[in-house]
Amino acid sequence: MQRLAGDAVLPVSDDALLVIQWRDAPGHRIDAASPGALSFLGIGAEAVEGEHVGVLDILHPSDRERFLDEIATARRRGRDRVRHADHRVIGRGGLVAWWQTVTLLRPEPGGTVRCTSHAFDVTEDSDERPVPPETDKADTRRDLHESERRLVTLLGNLSGMAYRRRVDDAWTMLFASEGCRQLTGYGPEELTGGAAGYGSLVHSEDRARIAGAMREAIARHRRFTLTYRILDRAGELKHVWEQGVGVPGADGALEAVEGFITDITGLKTAEESLHTLSLAVAQSPVAVVITDALGKTAYVNPRFTAMTGLDLTAVPDLEAFALSFTEPGTDQFRAMWRVLSGGETWYGELPARRGDGEFYWASVTIAPVKDALGRITNFIGTADDVTERRQAEEQLRRAQKMQAVGVLAGGIAHDFNNILTAILGYSHLALDSLPEGSEVRDDVAQVTIAAERAKGLVQQLLTFSRKEKVGREVVDLRAVVVEALQLVQPTVPLDVTLRFLSDDGAMMVLAAPTQIHQVVVNLCKNALDAIGGDDLRGGGDTMGEIVVSLSYAAVGATKELARARLNPGRYVCLTVADTGAGMDPAMIDRIFEPFFTTKAVDKGTGLGLAAVHGIVADHGGVIDVVSTAGQGASFSVYLPLHDPNGPQRAADRERGRILLIDDERTMLSMAGRLLRSQGFQVVASASSRRALALFTIAPDRFDLVVLAQSPVAQVWKLLTLARAFAAAAPGIPILVCGDPDSDLEGAAIEAAGVTRILRTPVVPDLFVTLAGQLVDERLAQKRE
Repeated sequence: MQRLAGDAVLPVSDDALLVIQWRDAPGHRIDAASPGALSFLGIGAEAVEGEHVGVLDILHPSDRERFLDEIATARRRGRDRVRHADHRVIGRGGLVAWWQTVTLLRPEPGGTVRCTSHAFDVTEDSDERPVPPETDKADTRRDLHESERRLVTLLGNLSGMAYRRRVDDAWTMLFASEGCRQLTGYGPEELTGGAAGYGSLVHSEDRARIAGAMREAIARHRRFTLTYRILDRAGELKHVWEQGVGVPGADGALEAVEGFITDITGLKTAEESLHTLSLAVAQSPVAVVITDALGKTAYVNPRFTAMTGLDLTAVPDLEAFALSFTEPGTDQFRAMWRVLSGGETWYGELPARRGDGEFYWASVTIAPVKDALGRITNFIGTADDVTERRQAEEQLRRAQKMQAVGVLAGGIAHDFNNILTAILGYSHLALDSLPEGSEVRDDVAQVTIAAERAKGLVQQLLTFSRKEKVGREVVDLRAVVVEALQLVQPTVPLDVTLRFLSDDGAMMVLAAPTQIHQVVVNLCKNALDAIGGDDLRGGGDTMGEIVVSLSYAAVGATKELARARLNPGRYVCLTVADTGAGMDPAMIDRIFEPFFTTKAVDKGTGLGLAAVHGIVADHGGVIDVVSTAGQGASFSVYLPLHDPNGPQRAADRERGRILLIDDERTMLSMAGRLLRSQGFQVVASASSRRALALFTIAPDRFDLVVLAQSPVAQVWKLLTLARAFAAAAPGIPILVCGDPDSDLEGAAIEAAGVTRILRTPVVPDLFVTLAGQLVDERLAQKRE
């Protein structure tokens, strides 16, 4: 190529095309031209080097105005433009030739426009004057064929389909590149020959949208960019990206649409996966932080604020995230960095406080994220509130400790009784052989007294360990408590007030009266010790008060007490409250432990409250304590309520039909007999499929469905069965008897149509009462 001015170098080889390069000022002088262009135009290199030849000199006069308009447009818009056009040029000897040109117009500082034209000589296809005889037509054809070959190769290697089509609703293809095979499953000859229409491949839900977008863009002479779905030849759904433009004809009217379509299914899938992942992280129930390899925060999800009460801006880096759950300078985080620097995951459970000062436990995990070469690129940290789990574990540890002590106490109590028998026996023999007034006789008498006290201690140990069972009967708890208070009253000093309060009505429970006496006496004795113990004067001034109360308690759903959990049911609540010294949290944690006492060694055994705990648990009840240091304490005992007259009243009449399903035949028989004894008609089945088929045939025959979950049954199967019954008869009440460890809560229960849930083991009175309520409500609905 001829290099003629400054650094103007043509971007193609000399023999590929006819190339000319120039600027629009001054005078549109040519800067450079390929040898082929110089020869064709009959322009000498010396004339170009002397800047004596301009582009306007070689253009036909009728084409100059259009050429100047294009340059002015490029200058005005200030950005590169590529123009395709056919120009007439004046060559050697004044002959006119047609050049098909592609011109790059590039604005430069100062307002000039640099232009580079690549041209093909197409004079032989024109009706104008012939090409000068000096031009080698064979060489021109070879150049044209080589250019076409390169174009075909380029289009064939594209990952997609280049096309030209008519402007119609059927997307009638005039040209389709080889990439259409992979994109659509059809070859170019099928798409252009009418054997297959591209428009028919477009998803029906997307056709109207993309057709409208195309029409709007073409009407405004703009390119359109679209994403939509197609179904290829094999019926596989694909997401595609298309960009195209309307092409005008010689008369300026829209002639065709040209563009490119490529498959973006993989990109779309990745985009959807990324979107799902981002939503999952943002809505995660645990706090999440993502940092770079240096620990600088890139993302923190909203759960962090909900858990800690801190703003997201409080987490500039990984260390700030970790310190949000503990105090600065702790050893845990020095160890954390040692672990992370080794490429391992760090984990810790830490005591923390929220922004409002509330205490909680946080489980924090921080792990490195590595690339394919094993290099750390990021860190991810998570934190979860595990306070409830820690509390549950602590309750379990206390229960296990008390159980272990109970087993130990029960194991040694009987052997200790034998030892005490020998001590008492030989003591009495010694007393009989010693004369009255003997000092030794007084010593042996003290041994006898001590052995009698030890005997009472053994009885407390046996009660605590539940080794000694006492017969139970249905009693009025109010009467039993009143009897116990009559025993307590003489021991209460005059300066302590003892009051008794009670709700009206019979409070029937199934209990051992002597053990209930022991509960009341021990709780009152504990209250007296809290008020003053040995410091009580017995004088006139009031030092404190003990209030013993009885009340009804109905629990519809599991209720969390201060230190216990109360299952649904009806209870009688016995409360003993005092105005004593109260307890701090550390003391409350140990109050029911055997042998734990705040008294002097010779003043208490530490078994009183432990025995109370054992008796209440053995009666199927719950004991709870609420106390604050300096503000007294309140002990509440919940015992299941027993209704002795309920069965007789219920058996006097027919109460509706119940469908009972339980795969445990023993339990099925027991529950069926219990319900029939209350006047219900019961259809029992151990097969859920058979029961569902029977129910579907005549759902109106039944007023209640009872589903019992076996210990091995999965919750989702139980809910699926409940949903099937609810679908067969909308509105039918469904009572589920579920395992206490099953996750039978939340929106899934309501969606399955479950009306009520009872946890096993089921209290018979509560089961019958609840079944009666649900049946009565259903019968009332039917009457309406």
